[in-house]
Amino acid sequence: MIIFSDVDGVLTDGMYYHNEEGMIGKGFSTRDFPAINAFVKNGFNFVFLTAATDIATIKKIKNNKLKLIAGCKDKKEAVISTCIQQGYLASDCIFVGDGPQDICAMQACGQCFCPYDACHAVLSVPGVNRLESCGGKGVIDELLFKLFKTEYMSIMIK
Repeated sequence: MIIFSDVDGVLTDGMYYHNEEGMIGKGFSTRDFPAINAFVKNGFNFVFLTAATDIATIKKIKNNKLKLIAGCKDKKEAVISTCIQQGYLASDCIFVGDGPQDICAMQACGQCFCPYDACHAVLSVPGVNRLESCGGKGVIDELLFKLFKTEYMSIMIK
């Protein structure tokens, strides 16, 4: 199984922060990456998809040695081609998204989840599972806890 996730609005609150030089910064939850990295070490497969190409996103994901498809214009196609490359069916995978650009990819996967503060279009997707966390506030950590309750504590404590 692959867990696919959007970045902005899921791992972040979707806000861009600018300084005097125009540099972009983003806020990532300190809960998500320890959970993601612990699950990766236990054989779980994550792929992050984003239309963004900013340095903050690329550095954060790459510094955690995670797979990132940046500048992604067609997330559904990226999901399908990644599944084919890795020998999975999209119907066996999970997608976490928050915006209209995520809907087709969400519908291609067997399960889809969204942050509590996802846009109304995502909330209206049939079968979407709404999490309690808002974007940038531990969405992936909550997802892993809910999906893998019995394994969560032993994986996180290792």
